[in-house]
Amino acid sequence: MRLAPDVAAVQIETVAMGIQRRHRLAVELAQQDVRQGLHDGRRRTREEIRNTHLQPPVFQPDETVRIGEAAEHHAQIGQRSARPQLAEHPRIDLFRRFEEKRTLETLDVAHPLGVVHLLSRVPRAGPFGCTFHTGMGYPEFLKERTTLPKAKISALGCYTPPRVLTNQDLEKMVETNDQWIVDRTGIRERHIVGPEMATSDMAIEAAKCALAERGVAASEVDTIIVCTVTPDYFFPSTACLVQNGIGARGAWGFDLIAACSGFVYGTTTAAHLVAAGTHRKVLVIGADTMSRIVDYTDRATCILFGDAAGAVLIEPAGDGEDDLGFIDFIGEVDGSGGDFLKMPAGGSRLPASHETVDKRQHFVFQDGSQVFKYAVRKMYESCRDLLKRNGLTGDDVAVVIPHQANKRIITAASDRLGIAPEKVLINIDRYGNTVAGTIPLATRDAIREGRLHKGDIVLFTAVGAGYTVGASIWRWAY
Repeated sequence: MRLAPDVAAVQIETVAMGIQRRHRLAVELAQQDVRQGLHDGRRRTREEIRNTHLQPPVFQPDETVRIGEAAEHHAQIGQRSARPQLAEHPRIDLFRRFEEKRTLETLDVAHPLGVVHLLSRVPRAGPFGCTFHTGMGYPEFLKERTTLPKAKISALGCYTPPRVLTNQDLEKMVETNDQWIVDRTGIRERHIVGPEMATSDMAIEAAKCALAERGVAASEVDTIIVCTVTPDYFFPSTACLVQNGIGARGAWGFDLIAACSGFVYGTTTAAHLVAAGTHRKVLVIGADTMSRIVDYTDRATCILFGDAAGAVLIEPAGDGEDDLGFIDFIGEVDGSGGDFLKMPAGGSRLPASHETVDKRQHFVFQDGSQVFKYAVRKMYESCRDLLKRNGLTGDDVAVVIPHQANKRIITAASDRLGIAPEKVLINIDRYGNTVAGTIPLATRDAIREGRLHKGDIVLFTAVGAGYTVGASIWRWAY
């Protein structure tokens, strides 16, 4: 398969580094003066093909192809030792042949081993470096950019239902008492939805609040990500219900299931959609109606959970805001812990039946001691590694906003990190564990209490069922 003369192959290699470092590197590369070298390469190519008749190219600029495995690359693989002139790696072989013959073979794209992206050989020189005009359908605002945008949180909205369930109320329902609950969890009360509301209703209220704070119409939203483990239905997704409820015509969206880590995962996903340059306004909502899946005869779990929703709007950082917004993320899943925190029945593994209902298997099950130990260790490790990777310490962080599962988990992890207690936001006493709603609720309280300001570094961290682990660093943008 021949390629057009103005197409060059660029090998993409994955390198682990922080977001800030990657951004600086992108700027430096964009500002390099490479025009003369590219001009010389184009001239040599024209001389080589001046008297040839090329067939229509199969691969065009802005097209991605994959490099085949070594066993597929050479038909006579057993004779490699007799061909010392060839490279010892199929990627090197491919690039050597590409430079010499300007061709890619069909077997080069079988069984992916690596990725090659084809770029126009001569980019248009912009005033601050090289500007690449793509044919990939990117929005108009990107076509003259020399770097990709950075994502920021531009608005926040929350909703908690008016009904409050106190520890004293629970004393009348199960064998427990206020002091026991406070000592073990730090919770004094939690909010519970009425029978007329579901997860999508709370999510809609939180979304409306966030959009109103920013002064943005719902019709401007590009994507809706709803982080929840208590959707209204298995299908349609809660994101669809929210889209219709707020009137976000033209938006697409999906539900993200990562339990208590959902909001950290959702905001990270949204930040990358914005940073890719394909989205301008992404609405991320964490919402859960845990009261619908809690067994109020089980004192070990019914004391923990409440209902709430929180939403943030994520947009590209504006001019002069290059230092604000998303910095980095670290995540991990460990499915070996799946049995320690789950709702056993109701899915395809154990569909609803008289037996599952009688055994109360449609409620939350938790092995508290296992979850506690894992959460403390992983919350500490993820935050430690993320800060270290970005050259930060606890002194650089203005506020830590952890998932509110248990006050003892939060204090144990923050003590191991060496972060002062006054830098750690804890509001579990008023809301309980609202799963994907805890971090936006805590962020709202941090702003209200004057603990989070524009330019501050904020560290989000969570551990949830699965197990799921996530931590992210942002420089607050408003």
